[in-house]
Amino acid sequence: MDFLEDLFEGLERKKHKQRGDDYKRHGMPAEPVGHDNLSVEAGGTCHQCSNRLQPSFKFCPECGAKVPQPRFCTHCGTKLAETGAFCPGCGEKV
Repeated sequence: MDFLEDLFEGLERKKHKQRGDDYKRHGMPAEPVGHDNLSVEAGGTCHQCSNRLQPSFKFCPECGAKVPQPRFCTHCGTKLAETGAFCPGCGEKV
């Protein structure tokens, strides 16, 4: 999907939410909710409201939730897990 399609779908979701409609009954795909489904690199969805996100978003434009950003080791550049005190690539403390 491109940016305009994502924007339109977000507006439709908001319209149905304001009217109290069930978004799923209107033939639009339901998106999974949950932190595990949030993929920052691919855009993903908000872990609170399931709004589609662009990769550059730091906050959800729909609900204002903070979008977790990937962390990288300053020593070797390895992508780090959200938790952990040491880099799995080089063993440096993070």
